[in-house]
Amino acid sequence: MKKIILFLVIISIVAISCKKSSKTEDAEILVEAYGDVLTRNQLNAAIPKNLSTKDSTAFAKMYIENWLAERLIFNFAKEKIKDTIEIHKKVEDYRRSLYVSKYEKDFIYSQVDEKVSVEEIEKYYNNHLNDYVLSNTYVKAFYLTMNADINVYYEVLNKVSTSGLKDKKALIEYCVGADREVFFFEEFIELREFLSIINYKGNFDDADLLSRNVLDFVVDKKRYIVKFDEYYIKGQVMPFELAKPLIYKKIINKRRETERTKFVSELMNNAKELGKIKYYYDKKN
Repeated sequence: MKKIILFLVIISIVAISCKKSSKTEDAEILVEAYGDVLTRNQLNAAIPKNLSTKDSTAFAKMYIENWLAERLIFNFAKEKIKDTIEIHKKVEDYRRSLYVSKYEKDFIYSQVDEKVSVEEIEKYYNNHLNDYVLSNTYVKAFYLTMNADINVYYEVLNKVSTSGLKDKKALIEYCVGADREVFFFEEFIELREFLSIINYKGNFDDADLLSRNVLDFVVDKKRYIVKFDEYYIKGQVMPFELAKPLIYKKIINKRRETERTKFVSELMNNAKELGKIKYYYDKKN
């Protein structure tokens, strides 16, 4: 009976959550445990958007149960575990890290210019090629599917073999009205991931890729003809296309660190002048 009541409450919450807007309704308490409360507004904010009514109901039920479980265990643990210096220190350390992290994000890093020119990224890439060596093999490819019962398909095989990603429009037109489909991977994808997507169960590794760029196999009465248009093997220097976002992030992080170092230096000088910093050891040693 309790489960049925809880389920009906959750259904009600999800069904009318979009209609509630006043402060009184938003603050409506749904459940309380040892003085801690969960309001309708808090629950609504936690439910991911674009969920179906069924999924929202399931999520709300799980959220309330987890919320209660956490408070119940916490209350029980407080009775069994006394506050210690270790716990106080961890709480204070976490509190301090939250303050530092939020200030860095909102006030220090927000001052950093996050516009990076392609020229700057290319210069960094060319000066640090050894830092961007592939640990996996990446490919650009496309594949065509057709009925596996068709035994004579040499024309199709030849069409795929002699085409490339640059021929995307022609390949699409080639499939129209012919019970064929074509799919394109125009951005680099890791070879293993690509083979998994196309349901290839055989053995195909870097050596095979170097010796042939077309793969032909059948899965569930459907023939797959794959063309590897471009590839970079494990151990080779990463193509600029893959390295670009990594380098952008590295440059931004470097700018952030520079801004932070500058800010900390200013704080350090001010604190020393005010006598807020005292060293109890010989800094020279």
